[in-house]
Amino acid sequence: MNDDHINYHLERARGGIGLSILEGVSIHRSSNFSLHLTDDKAIPQLARLVEAIEPTGMKLFNQLWHGGGIEAAPNGGPSWSVTTLPGRYSRMPPIEMSRRQIAELVRSYGAAAARLARAGLHGAEVLAGNGYLFSQFLSPGLNTRTDAYGGSLGNRIRFLEEVLTDIRASVPSGFALGARMGSSCNKSILTSEDVNAAILHLEGKGLLDFVDISQGDYYFHVERYAGMDRSAGYQIEDAREIGAG
Repeated sequence: MNDDHINYHLERARGGIGLSILEGVSIHRSSNFSLHLTDDKAIPQLARLVEAIEPTGMKLFNQLWHGGGIEAAPNGGPSWSVTTLPGRYSRMPPIEMSRRQIAELVRSYGAAAARLARAGLHGAEVLAGNGYLFSQFLSPGLNTRTDAYGGSLGNRIRFLEEVLTDIRASVPSGFALGARMGSSCNKSILTSEDVNAAILHLEGKGLLDFVDISQGDYYFHVERYAGMDRSAGYQIEDAREIGAG
């Protein structure tokens, strides 16, 4: 969290932007991203950003991230995922997460969100799409588990539901909580119908204040960042399907 990072968001706040969602942060040592929220050392750094932005009135959320089986763990070893099925670009099979490891990540998400609140941020967005860990659990094609986290859609949602529940219990009542979700362009991986059903279930539990919709994952990567040959708004139809009540 250096001065360039702070000034990047400050300029947008001065320009009238009402909300900035900071890029994904690692919530656990098993998955590495550009920013880390795995211990309390991150709180003073985030507080510097909040202090700079606060006078402008812009709100700050942060995205909470775990990559699952997409790539190797930070130590070069196997990553944690829903099963041992290798990710699209991974060089080794991941670890199929045990119940203990799932519980550890649930607590890590809650602790990370609590750090955001202590630093003065206004909300969190759990990255539950684009082929990362929660997408791997939601996918009927990738999730071949036979325990309480595999099989039916209700079981495949369970991990995400437990994480959102832990976050709710770890942050103040006014702290916004949402998720970024979406289908795969490979419908054997994850359909918009399953994503929509998951969202409606989680909303019914009172666990989501907002949802951001995106499309695509590492199994057809070009659909996430399409070239100029694709028409503007090419993901809207999929988003509209997911937004059905």
